[in-house]
Amino acid sequence: MELHTSDQSPALRSVRNLLRWVCFLLVLIAAAICILTYQSQKYFESQGVYPYEEPIRDLWGAGRYEEMLSLAQQRIRQRPDDAYAHYHAGVACYRLGRYKEAVEHLEKAEDIYPAWQREWTGPMIDRAKEKLREAGETTHANDS
Repeated sequence: MELHTSDQSPALRSVRNLLRWVCFLLVLIAAAICILTYQSQKYFESQGVYPYEEPIRDLWGAGRYEEMLSLAQQRIRQRPDDAYAHYHAGVACYRLGRYKEAVEHLEKAEDIYPAWQREWTGPMIDRAKEKLREAGETTHANDS
């Protein structure tokens, strides 16, 4: 036997109406997330981030630091204020034992995005400066 809307109790009708609204709101939220994701992807593509990021990650993961550095330097020539490019150049230089250059690139990335200092750039800068001190070199006149 099938129940018709008129045969249902008011409480059951209220629950069904509430569920319809919840489903409607979930669909709206999902649509909004899709739109925002699409818009952010289009923004990053317009900034040229994606074509650069994927090969850099591949080179980094493969330990191909010379190529990683070359790609990062090419990106820096195109976009001198690209913090990611400076960070990647700094990482590559560090891995190649070119600690002065690493510090320069990492400090530039930190200048662009100071929030990176605590987790990303700061610890690597400290390690690079320690390596320089061990080798008897400095990065700046005030380093000892």
